[in-house]
Amino acid sequence: MIKKNAEYRGRILDGDDLIHFNTLGVGQKLRYIREILEVEYGEEFSRSSVAKVSGVISHQGLHHLEVNSKRKPKARTLNRLAEMYNIPHSLLADSHDMPKSRFRFDPVPIFIGKPEDKALYLKDMDEQQHNSHRDIASFIPKVDDVLEVDLDIVVYGPQYPFIHKKQVVAHRAKLTMDDISTIQELIGKQVEIITSRREALMQLKDNQT
Repeated sequence: MIKKNAEYRGRILDGDDLIHFNTLGVGQKLRYIREILEVEYGEEFSRSSVAKVSGVISHQGLHHLEVNSKRKPKARTLNRLAEMYNIPHSLLADSHDMPKSRFRFDPVPIFIGKPEDKALYLKDMDEQQHNSHRDIASFIPKVDDVLEVDLDIVVYGPQYPFIHKKQVVAHRAKLTMDDISTIQELIGKQVEIITSRREALMQLKDNQT
């Protein structure tokens, strides 16, 4: 998960917080975001200040919008508030209008903050991802490090460049490098035994014909 450094303000909305956020109505989402901005930037994102600067909604209207989960704002109001809060319009989609799925997918983190802080966040994110990829590329596990390993058997069709079959032996097995070496050795020995047996049977069959 990307962590925000201390050189800029704003907040990253992710994980369970973002999943919960996506269950809210439009008005509740607007309140949720505005309150984050008010904590980060102070009075300029108070309800009264936002209403005054927006020019599209009164203080009372914004209050009713934020506390009434069933009320949907006019498109002009929604666009103006999304602009002031520096968020994509899609983030304010009503939870009832979002596609349902029986699977849980963790949504992509959202940065809540001013444009200049978001620019610093995106730069920070790029640097962290670059460092992460570099660390992964240079990672050499120790013998006793516990690793998560997928064990698959891949079968290729004769004279074909594509995979004929892929069979999963184990998903995300927790193994050490010693365990992996042991498995490789065991598999190698078994493959040699089975191959030798197969070759012997084929030779016997050829001799009988």
